[in-house]
Amino acid sequence: EGFFVAGASTDFDQWLNAERVRLRRRAVEAARSLVDRREAAGDTADAIRWARRASSLDPDDEVVARRLITLFAGAGDRAGALRTYEGLAARLAREFDAEPAAETRAAVDGVRGRRESRAAGAAVRNGATVAQGSGSLDHPSIRSVAVLPFENLGGTEAGEPFAAGLHDDLLTELSKIASLSVIARTSVLRYRGTTKSVTEIARELGVGTIVEGGVQTAGGRIRLNVQLIDAQTGAHRWGERFDRTLSMDSTLEIQSELAEKIAHAVRGTLTPAERERLGRPPTAHLEAYRLHAEGRRSLDLRTESTIRRALDHFQSAVAIDPDYALAWTGIADALSLLHDYGFEDADSSFPRARTAVQRALELDPNLAEAHASLSAVHGIPGHRYLVDRHLRRAVELRPSYAEAHNWLSWNCMVLGDAVQALASARRAVELDPLSPEAVSNFSLSSLLNGDAATALREARRARELHPAWTTGSFYEALALYHLGRHTEATHLLRDLTVEWAGSGPLVTLALAYVATGDRARADELRRAFDREGDPYASGLVHLAQGNQDRAFDAFRRVDRWIYWPALSLRHLYPHVLGPLRANALHAEMRQAMEHSWREERGAPTSAERA
Repeated sequence: EGFFVAGASTDFDQWLNAERVRLRRRAVEAARSLVDRREAAGDTADAIRWARRASSLDPDDEVVARRLITLFAGAGDRAGALRTYEGLAARLAREFDAEPAAETRAAVDGVRGRRESRAAGAAVRNGATVAQGSGSLDHPSIRSVAVLPFENLGGTEAGEPFAAGLHDDLLTELSKIASLSVIARTSVLRYRGTTKSVTEIARELGVGTIVEGGVQTAGGRIRLNVQLIDAQTGAHRWGERFDRTLSMDSTLEIQSELAEKIAHAVRGTLTPAERERLGRPPTAHLEAYRLHAEGRRSLDLRTESTIRRALDHFQSAVAIDPDYALAWTGIADALSLLHDYGFEDADSSFPRARTAVQRALELDPNLAEAHASLSAVHGIPGHRYLVDRHLRRAVELRPSYAEAHNWLSWNCMVLGDAVQALASARRAVELDPLSPEAVSNFSLSSLLNGDAATALREARRARELHPAWTTGSFYEALALYHLGRHTEATHLLRDLTVEWAGSGPLVTLALAYVATGDRARADELRRAFDREGDPYASGLVHLAQGNQDRAFDAFRRVDRWIYWPALSLRHLYPHVLGPLRANALHAEMRQAMEHSWREERGAPTSAERA
C-alpha cells in the first residue's frame, strides 16, 4: 500500500490492483497453511499466531475468524475467542449491515457454555465450513455472490438466448471485479428450474448474496427484473426493473449498469480501471451476439453434434462481425473440445484453434477468455511454461475466473509447484463448488501437499458430483494408497480406465499388490508394461519390489514425459520413489523431463508475447 506512480496509465493501475489482490490472497493461503501445520504439530500457540495473521490480511474472511475462535477455545482462552467473535460481529454490522453466519454463532455459543448444534459442529473442519449435502466451502461474506440463471419470462424460443446471454455476460462482468467473489456458471446452472429455497442454495454454494432475474423480449423491447437477496435471512436487499429497446447498445447498458449496482449493493469497490472495463462492447451486432450466446449453450452439452453446432454458431458470428473477439475464442474452444473428446485429431483441430485464439488476442490483448483458451490450445507438455503465463494473465484480468484458476492448479501440479497448485485449486472450488473437475483438482493438490485425508474426502465428493467420471475414482484410490489402505485401493483400481492418466491406475494397482504381498499379480502387470513399451511403469514396480538395478535400467529408457509420469516422479509414491530420489539418476530424469517440456523453438508470436 502507498506505492504510487504519477501519470501512470489505467492499465498500470489495473495491473497494480490485481497484483495487490493476488499477493494478499497468496499471503492468506500461506498463513492458513501454517495454521494447519502448526496445529497438526501440536503447537496451538503458533497456530493462533498465524490465524491472527491471516485474519489481519483479510478481516472479512469469516472462515479464518471462525478458525481463530475454535483455536482460542481449544487452548482454553475463552476471552480471546469471545473477543474475536465480538470484533467480527461489529465489523460485519458496521461494514455490511450483516451478522455472523449460523456456524460462527454456534461456535461461539459453545464457548459461552451453551450446547453447540451438532450439525454446525460437524460442519466445521480445518477452518473451512462444509455445506451440508454438498461439501462446498462456505463464504458468508455478502461480497460472495451467486447469480442464478435468468428465467425466460416470455417463454419463447427466441428469448432464451438473450436470457442466457445476459446471465453469462453479467457473470463475466462481475468476475472482473477483484473485491467480489462470484460463483461460476457451471455451479449456478445446476439450479435452473430448482425448487430449493434461496437459503438452501446459498448454503450449498457458500455465498452471502443471491441474485435472481427474469428476462422478456417482445415487440422490439427487452425487460429485465433483477433482485438481490441476503442469503442468510432471505430478505431482499435491492431490486430493479430495466425496460429498454432491444439493441446491442441497450443490452450493454444493462450489463454494465447492473454489474456496478450489484457491486455497490454488496459493498464491493471498483477501481477506475475496472469501472472503465465494465460494459465495453464485445460486438456492435445484435445477431452476432445472439449467435455467440447460442454457441455457448450448445458447447455446454459436450456431445459431438452440439460442439459442431456451437462451432457453426461461432463461425456465423465472426462472419457477421470479424472483429468479435469472444466469438473467435468460442471457435478455439469448440475446436479444442473436438480434440479433447476424441472427435478430431490434433493435426486437424489445433492449428485452426490456435489461429482463432491468436486472432482474438490481436483484437483484444486483455481478453481473459482468450488467454485461457490459448492455454488449452497449448495444453501439451512441450508448452507448459507458456500455458502457465497465459493462465496467470487470465486470472489477473478476471479474479473470479474459476476455470482459469482450476486449469492453473493443474498446470502447477504438472510443473511441480504443489503449493501454488493447492492455492489455485482451493480458489477454484470456492468459485465453482459444484464442479467435479475443480473438486478433483483440489483432491489431487491436497494429496501432493501431503494431506491424504482431505484428498480422500474431496475425491469422494467429486464422485458424488459426477459418478460416471473415472478420475474421481482414481484419485480416491490414490488417496487410499497413500493412507496405507492398499486393499481398499485395489478394489477401486481393478478394470479402471482413465484416458488422460495412461498407465497411472494400473501402476498404482501394481504398487498396491506389492504392498499387500501379492507378488504374482504385480509381476503380471509389470510384464504387461514391458510388452507395451512403458519403461517408467515397469521401473516403478521393480523399485517397489526391491529390484533397484532393474528399476534404474528401465528408468534410463524413458523418452516420453506425459502427464502421469511427470506427476508421479515429482510428487507421488514416497515409499517407493525414496531410493530413487537419493540417487543421481533422479536428477537426470528431472532434467530430461524439464528439457522435453520447454517452450517450442522459435520466437513467440505477437499474440503470445501479449
